[in-house]
Amino acid sequence: MCDRYPTENMCCRFWQPVCFNAQERRTLSKVDLNKNNDSETTIITSQQQPQSRPLWPWILGGALALSLGANLYQSSRTNKLNSDIGSLRQEMSSLKTSMSQSQEAVKQNLATVQETLNATKDEVAKKVDQARYVANRSAAVVDAKWSKQQAERDKKLDTDLAQLRETAQQANEKLASSLTSANGEIGTVKTDVGGVKAEVATTRSELERTVSDLKRIRGDMGEMSGLIATNSKELNALRELGDRVYWDFSLPKNGSVQKVGDVQLMLKKLDPKRNRYTVEVVVDDKHIEKRDKTIDEPVQFYSGARSRQPLEVVVYEIGKDKVVGYLAAPKVQVARNK
Repeated sequence: MCDRYPTENMCCRFWQPVCFNAQERRTLSKVDLNKNNDSETTIITSQQQPQSRPLWPWILGGALALSLGANLYQSSRTNKLNSDIGSLRQEMSSLKTSMSQSQEAVKQNLATVQETLNATKDEVAKKVDQARYVANRSAAVVDAKWSKQQAERDKKLDTDLAQLRETAQQANEKLASSLTSANGEIGTVKTDVGGVKAEVATTRSELERTVSDLKRIRGDMGEMSGLIATNSKELNALRELGDRVYWDFSLPKNGSVQKVGDVQLMLKKLDPKRNRYTVEVVVDDKHIEKRDKTIDEPVQFYSGARSRQPLEVVVYEIGKDKVVGYLAAPKVQVARNK
C-alpha cells in the first residue's frame, strides 16, 4: 500500500497498522537473500500476499465530495435565484412607476379634454346667439325688402295695365280700320280660292287619271298585288292614295346590303339586256333569294308570323350598275290564317 505514496510519511499517516518502514523493508530483503532457499521462498511468498484494505475511508471521502459539490451547486442556484428576484423586483418597481406616470398623463389629458369641451360649449353658445341675432335681423331686412319690392311690383302692374288698356284701344281702332279694308279684299281672296280649287280639281283629275292607268298583277307567290307603279311619278301618286306604305331604293351592283323599311335588300345578279335581276331579301332573320325577276314584277314575301298581306318589292328601272324601285307594305297588318 505504501508504494502508492511518494513518501513513507504519507503512507504511515493513513495506513499505519499495515505499513512498514521502507528502510527496514530494504534491510530485511537483504538478510533474507542469505538464507536458504526454503526460507527465502517462504518470506517472498509472505510478502507478496495482499494486505486487507478497509473501504470506509473511501466511502467517507466520496460522501464528503458529494456533499461539498451539492453545497456548491445549491449555493450557485440560490445566488442565481436571489439575482432573478432582485431583477424582478426592479422590473415591478419600474412598471409601477410607469403605471403611475401613465395614470397621471391620462388624468392630465382628461382635464385638458374637459377644458376644451367647456370652451367649445361656450363658443358654440356664443355663435348660436350670434346666428339668432343675425337671423332675426336678416328676417327684418328681408321683410322690409320684400315689402318694397311688392310695392314696386304693384306700381309696375298698374302701369302695365294702363299701357295694356291703351294698346287694346289702339288695336280696336286698328282692327276696325282693317275690317274696312278686309271687306274690300275678301272679293279678291274669293277669286284666289276659286283658282286654287280649280288647280286642286285639275291635280285630282290628273291623279285619278294616273291611278286609273296603274294596274294590278299577280306576284311571284301567286298573290294579287296592289297597284303597281312603273316610275317615280306613279309612285308619288300611290303615296297620295295612302293605302300602303312605300320606301323607294336604289340597289348598286357591288352587292352591298341596304336597309329598306323593316327588311334588308342586296342585289346579287344583274342582266340589263334581258331586264332581269336577282335579289336577296333578309326578313325576320331569314335569307330569301329571288332569282331572275323581271322589271315591274311584284316580288312578294311575308314579314312576321301573323302578317296576312305580303310585302312587295317592285323594280321599275334596270341600269348597267343598279336597279331602282320601291318596297310596298300594307298599313294595317291582319292576322294570317294558319
